[in-house]
Amino acid sequence: MATITTGIYRHLKDRTRSIGDKLKLTKLVWKSHRIFLQNKEQVLIDFLTGLIFNKKRFKVSEEDACNIWRTLCQLFQSTQSGKSSKIIIIKPSICQVINDNIHQPCDYHHYVVECCLNLLQSPSLSHVYNKYEQLSTLLCNILKLAVRSDSLDDIDESQWKLLKIVLPKYLQVERSHPNQKLVFQNTTDKLLIQTLLLWNQTRKSSHEDIGDEALKVIKTAIFNKDHVSSYSVFLQSIKSDSSDTTQPPKYIENFFTALSSGLSNKTSQTGVPLERLRTAVLSYIPVYYTGFIHSNKITDGSTAKDVFVYICKLLDVDLQASKSIEQNSMEYRGQHDVFEVIGSLLKASHDLDLYDRSHDPVYRQLIQILLTCDRSKGYFTCLISLMKLNHLIVEAQLEKILLNNYYGDIQDIERLDELMVELVQLYAKLRQMEKFITKLVNVITSGSVNTRGLLTKGFCHRLGLEVEMLPQGTAVEIWQILVQNLEDHFLSHLSKDSNFQLTEQFETFVHLMTLYMSNTKLVDYTVTDINKRKVKDLMVTMEKQLEKAVHVCLTSKSKVKDYLCPVMLLMSTWGDTHLLMCQYTLHTHISSEESLDFPCTISAVYHFLTPDMADKLWKMASSSNQLQYLWDLFQVQTLKALWITNRKRSPVVEMWNVSVPDNSQCSWNQQVADINDRNYTVAKWKVFTDNFALYATDLSNMQLETCASFIIDTVCDKIDSDEHLTFISITKHFLGCNAIKEHRGLITALISDVWSKMDHYIKLKVKKKTSSAESLKELFSVLGDKAWLQKNNRYVDREVIVYLFYREDRFECCGQENIDWYRP
Repeated sequence: MATITTGIYRHLKDRTRSIGDKLKLTKLVWKSHRIFLQNKEQVLIDFLTGLIFNKKRFKVSEEDACNIWRTLCQLFQSTQSGKSSKIIIIKPSICQVINDNIHQPCDYHHYVVECCLNLLQSPSLSHVYNKYEQLSTLLCNILKLAVRSDSLDDIDESQWKLLKIVLPKYLQVERSHPNQKLVFQNTTDKLLIQTLLLWNQTRKSSHEDIGDEALKVIKTAIFNKDHVSSYSVFLQSIKSDSSDTTQPPKYIENFFTALSSGLSNKTSQTGVPLERLRTAVLSYIPVYYTGFIHSNKITDGSTAKDVFVYICKLLDVDLQASKSIEQNSMEYRGQHDVFEVIGSLLKASHDLDLYDRSHDPVYRQLIQILLTCDRSKGYFTCLISLMKLNHLIVEAQLEKILLNNYYGDIQDIERLDELMVELVQLYAKLRQMEKFITKLVNVITSGSVNTRGLLTKGFCHRLGLEVEMLPQGTAVEIWQILVQNLEDHFLSHLSKDSNFQLTEQFETFVHLMTLYMSNTKLVDYTVTDINKRKVKDLMVTMEKQLEKAVHVCLTSKSKVKDYLCPVMLLMSTWGDTHLLMCQYTLHTHISSEESLDFPCTISAVYHFLTPDMADKLWKMASSSNQLQYLWDLFQVQTLKALWITNRKRSPVVEMWNVSVPDNSQCSWNQQVADINDRNYTVAKWKVFTDNFALYATDLSNMQLETCASFIIDTVCDKIDSDEHLTFISITKHFLGCNAIKEHRGLITALISDVWSKMDHYIKLKVKKKTSSAESLKELFSVLGDKAWLQKNNRYVDREVIVYLFYREDRFECCGQENIDWYRP
């Protein structure tokens, strides 16, 4: 069969022919084995490349350009060019053509990306991208294309594949380049901003590996060993105590200038929102700082401090300025992200062990700046990091820092909680809890600022744990400090001046004192006689203080009555400590009177209360849910006192009128100050269940039946996901305690109530597909395999109830009247 060779090249170069005809001829020649043309693949690819490269010269329209790229893409995908191991030598102009078009928005953009992808994957053609300049331009344009998208989902999958191929290829060429200074400068000019944008956008996403690979491009360029001498000159130029006027290398200066431009929102040519660019640069700075320290093998704390100060200046936070911070405080407001970065730099210095006490003036300057800033996440990050470097830096301004948190809105309560927890842990490790408590008390008693928010949830939990582990001598000394401050700052004024207005501070102080006393270790074989006597003296002192405070609150007609709630809370804490001492030590001050009429029964614990004072206190407690809750705690303490003295408790239980609340979806955060009309019942149910074993034997059958009914209804209620206490969470915890499992009367009442309501819940399950019946399974561990009923001494086997719960068809057939009693 003859081969066709005549006039092919002439037809391709003929300007009178349309581009469409030339493309048809190109595909025909490429696919046909009958047509012979020397270096056919090279000629055809170069021909198509020339059409695109000389687009204006050949008057190529957009439609023709789209067809040319489609044809080129098909050629690259063909068997001859895509899978053949034969090297095809083509003009390097194909690289420029692809580089110029791959990031341009046009109809044929998809074909450009596919052409580049197929070219780099082809063993026959991939050699064409072998020069650093070509690859750097290609990578730059691919990054521009990727970061232009607002979301990662908008980036085409072919672009991700292209990045996975180009990045390793570029890194290989980058490392082997003979002129690393040129690589550094080229990375700064072309790749830095786009790479940081992609890296920051892909963090914590499915494409995070590509972002990390892109970040290696920057790391390899700027931390090459060839730059060590240049960095030495740079470090010498930024030293604060250096008189050398040597200028740092220009290409290193340009790198920091590029970062500064991104931070100051001056770089708009990237085509992305400026805030997104700023965020990317800020996220990179701590990574750069750590890499800089490692690559230059910096072990000198002074050098690290100079780099830290230089970067802070880059962030517009001058730590060596002589101007007054107070006069220029507004320039630091609103820079929340900047201080978050500075906090990360400080953390890195701590982790790398680069702290030196000679740096303290710089860090003290930073503290002064922080005191003028908004309380944001970055604010707390800096404080926590400074505290880990050297707590003395923060300690000098600790009281001002704690007060400063309440001259504005706190934007991050969790970070405040973290700060307070770190403070407790730090001073506990330093064995300086006495100093910390003193400073905290000074803040609370300082003035008109409400510092209740300082006692965060995490702080209270951590403080309780640390107080439990305090040496007994230290624990008593801190207790003495609290008792003395209670007298000096509150109770002395309360008894003298009826217009004393520190209610919020008094509540916070009482909260702190209550927290401390509740966790102090009082009864232990290691407690010495000296400390026991000191504790006894403190209890007597507090007793006198409370007697005066209660008397003033009950007799005053002014706003001093507002102090009754914290006074009663402090009484409750004192009462618990008093009962503990009575039970386990020779502390004997429980009233021994045989006849105590309600409400004077609380005199069994608080013997300094006269009958008249107890009556007034009860009447005032009835006016507030918070006071009523504290009165409930007093009643529990009374029962404990009667139990210690082996006296009859039934009259007290009857007079207390133990009742079960109505079910609701209210919640309570376990703070007395937050008790209101709705959640008071939750708080009282908590008191009832926690102390059930104390008065279980004195409850009447009617009360037990009411309690059982409430438990069943609560368990079958919809589960509430609230993190605070609810009826459901309290009841489920109650069902797991031993007191209920050992109480036959309540078990009987529970089984009777389950049996009476079984019809309702199973029908409800069938009709509404609710989970009420399944919720009753939680009672099985409480009721046991066989539970005796008081009616005819007959029992119900658990399998019968399970059978009925899970076989609704059986239940519907037998009917309620036929399942009154079952004996297996």
